[in-house]
Amino acid sequence: MGWRSVLGLIAGVMVGSLVIMGLEMAGHALFHVAEDMTSVETLPLSMQLSVVGFYAVASFLGGLTAAWVGRTRLPAFATGIVLVALGVWNMAMIPHPGWMIAANCAALLFPAIIAGYLTLKRASAAQPSVEEKPSQS
Repeated sequence: MGWRSVLGLIAGVMVGSLVIMGLEMAGHALFHVAEDMTSVETLPLSMQLSVVGFYAVASFLGGLTAAWVGRTRLPAFATGIVLVALGVWNMAMIPHPGWMIAANCAALLFPAIIAGYLTLKRASAAQPSVEEKPSQS
């Protein structure tokens, strides 16, 4: 992994984390979540589903950033893996329902991978093809 890939990974994880933080803060204000919450299981289902959606949006934006900076798909994939690891750590500290653990892991991994494919597919389609010049002999 080259230095651009490492920078892409760092940028992707930072963007993903900041998006999660911002969306969760907005969700807490919207749903009026108590500050001393000890379990996600006590939240309304709509808030639980919105958290899964927040994670998917954050993963996709982090993956886009990682692929764009890294100029390859690898940083986007690695961003998804790091976000899953951070999500598992979070879910270990605050109890979550079983379905939400599986949904969060999928929401943190797959959008980053999809973003990596979409970013580079679009970039390669935008580049003009190089035609060979006829040789003069």
